[in-house]
Amino acid sequence: MCGAESKMDPKQSLKRTARLLALQLFFSLLGTAMLLTHAAPQRRALGCDSACAGLLMSARSACALLAAMLMGYLSDRVDASRLLLVSSAGMAASALLGYAFADAFEGLWLAIPPLLVANSFTVAKSTVARQARRLGVGGEAVSAFATLGMGLGLAFTVGPAVGAKLLPGYAAGQLLSAGMQLVAAAVVMALPREAT
Repeated sequence: MCGAESKMDPKQSLKRTARLLALQLFFSLLGTAMLLTHAAPQRRALGCDSACAGLLMSARSACALLAAMLMGYLSDRVDASRLLLVSSAGMAASALLGYAFADAFEGLWLAIPPLLVANSFTVAKSTVARQARRLGVGGEAVSAFATLGMGLGLAFTVGPAVGAKLLPGYAAGQLLSAGMQLVAAAVVMALPREAT
């Protein structure tokens, strides 16, 4: 992590942290977003009907809820950069399981449990709030939260269109999604020390 942030204006430091976290969120979620157009055809090809798809979405949502609670709890106790790396590892593990079992019905389910530790957004929000408080610029936190939302929103705006056009299929998308986690992890390493 970079340590040259200590002399930076507090508002600028918070903005830099928010931009880096937004970039981390963008890369972390871009691979998933690129898969969206390939997920339904893949489920159908594996014999997953609408009831099965509903159960899969509910299971993923339950994991997201539990991950938000877990990561929120840990955000107050553990270094943010570590949590962001754990979240990227969870996303990568899910994608790699999806890739390894891309042609198996069970693969749809095996990719879900690693998501229990994958919630970068919760960690990013906590990091921004903590840094804003520590730097005495709490009023700037709302703008920083909006920056985080832009990173997330951009991934889901660009991802499906790019995925539909460039990805040859579901398995390739899972592999790309896992690779995107390496880029997200590299961005985490650029976070200022005071942010984590």
